[in-house]
Amino acid sequence: MRIALIRLGALGDIVVSSIAIALIKQAYPQAQLTWIVDSAYESLLQDTPGLDTLIAIPLKSALRARSLKQLWSIAKHLKDLEPFDCIIDLQGLIKSACVARILCASTRVGYSAKSAKEWPSSLFYSQHAHIEYAKHILARTLALIQRALPLVSNPAHLPAPKSPLLGVEHSLESRFSHFFNTPPILFVLEASRAEKCYSLARFIELGRALQSPIALLWHNQKERAMCIAEALPNAVVLPPLNLQEVKALVAHSSLVIGGDTGVTHMAWALLKPSITLFGATKMERFCLTTPINRCLSAQHHDVSRIEPEAIAALAKSLIGNGA
Repeated sequence: MRIALIRLGALGDIVVSSIAIALIKQAYPQAQLTWIVDSAYESLLQDTPGLDTLIAIPLKSALRARSLKQLWSIAKHLKDLEPFDCIIDLQGLIKSACVARILCASTRVGYSAKSAKEWPSSLFYSQHAHIEYAKHILARTLALIQRALPLVSNPAHLPAPKSPLLGVEHSLESRFSHFFNTPPILFVLEASRAEKCYSLARFIELGRALQSPIALLWHNQKERAMCIAEALPNAVVLPPLNLQEVKALVAHSSLVIGGDTGVTHMAWALLKPSITLFGATKMERFCLTTPINRCLSAQHHDVSRIEPEAIAALAKSLIGNGA
């Protein structure tokens, strides 16, 4: 059976949706799985366990450039792919539904009009999963897979990884041994929205409470990392990293702490301890909880109201005397 999964972006959504591969392969080990992703996130899914084929399309850049030539080229490439037995649109947007419609398949499965983020996407599917948009992202993913491919074993609770969901180039981990003698605690300083980010002052308080090697990961705002490093002698500002290197860094870390963002969710996908800080987003929809992955929520939707002492206490309980 040839199955195509569509999740073009964004970072955190792809990380969480990658559990679909493990669920499908467990029930259908002989299935041939293909994932259609935007080129911007191709390296995130490289060497993913259980994924047979990864197809990256530059859709985001083509739409930004409003290039009909690029869009036509993408459509032709998708149309020329070998037909699939089933396509599952994990995203539920108009653009992902268009990709599903262009691909040749006997069955296209996606969210119903009342379940999708963008209801017109439902017009492109032959089968629909009905589940409230407000439900947990893992519950939504599971409902979609169950509609397309009934699982042999339907999890009684929200599914959790039993083995790493993402592929990691462990040779890259040696890069971080130059900075740290022992695996550090990783502070994820940025997120897709400013209101998801823990404040600089609070990160500094947290670092002082932990008193352990700290890696500071930044993307666009190096000044945030520099301010924290100036206040914490145990903190190191890392150089710019690509997605492959970020995965290796998460795998090398003893604990990941950050807002509701893709890098923090990588810890869940890679079976690494993590603490996700929620404020602006709803914890009941996005919290990924396991014995080693925990979440803390702020009052009044202000993530910086979470007390550093509470985070530090939870951190020490997760990694023991190494904190």
